[in-house]
Amino acid sequence: MKYALGTPKSLKMAILQLMVPVAVLSSFLSNTTVVAIFIKVVKIWSKKLNIAPSKLLIPLSYASGMGGICTLIGTPPNLLISGFYTEQTGIQLSIFTPTLVGLFCLAVGILSMIAMQKMVPVRKSPEDALEETNDYTVELLVPFSRMHRENGEGSRTGRSGRRTPD
Repeated sequence: MKYALGTPKSLKMAILQLMVPVAVLSSFLSNTTVVAIFIKVVKIWSKKLNIAPSKLLIPLSYASGMGGICTLIGTPPNLLISGFYTEQTGIQLSIFTPTLVGLFCLAVGILSMIAMQKMVPVRKSPEDALEETNDYTVELLVPFSRMHRENGEGSRTGRSGRRTPD
């Protein structure tokens, strides 16, 4: 992971170092597959960088979608449009026909994510939230009544009223 994504000095560099390889991969693979591959990696990477996972998971998702529009096979709508275009004109599009427009959209998207990084919410991952269970722990003191003494101290009774083993 250290070699794949590096050790960026700032959140801006982390966003850039994440979005570029994700976009390249999603240009040739399914967007869902790329996100599924990177989710756990990004969570571990964000923990090592001491950055909230949400600050990198949202750019991961956006980079995957924007990378998909860079090639004809990157996303299903590109294939549909290519099919319609071929039917209407008889000219078949090459795999890299949408690349120029896709790269422009990707550059605008990366710059937008960097510029609006402060607007991305800081959300803790569910795993981190479970570490702070003291905030949600409740203790309850139940008084020991005479009825409990009659049944035998510390005994448990089932629905039938018979004593069940401790």
